Amino acid sequence: MSEVEKLRQINGFNEIPEKHVSLTTKIFKNLISPIGIMLILASTLSFFLGKTFDGYFILVLLIINIVITLWQENKADNAIKN
Repeated sequence: MSEVEKLRQINGFNEIPEKHVSLTTKIFKNLISPIGIMLILASTLSFFLGKTFDGYFILVLLIINIVITLWQENKADNAIKN
């Protein structure tokens, strides 16, 4: 048995296992990120102060932030696969 085969039996192949993260987990991670928390707090404060337009506008910014982040992560995942 060659040295390579011995090491392969001990250590296995030189592979990195793929970890699949669900879409809901990715969205939740974006919501609890510093930017997500800041936008949620700003929106809550706006609604509390009676500025509903500002509150909704900030929520739209939060959704746009999440969509752009998911899109970029998807592009990065596809680049790794290829």
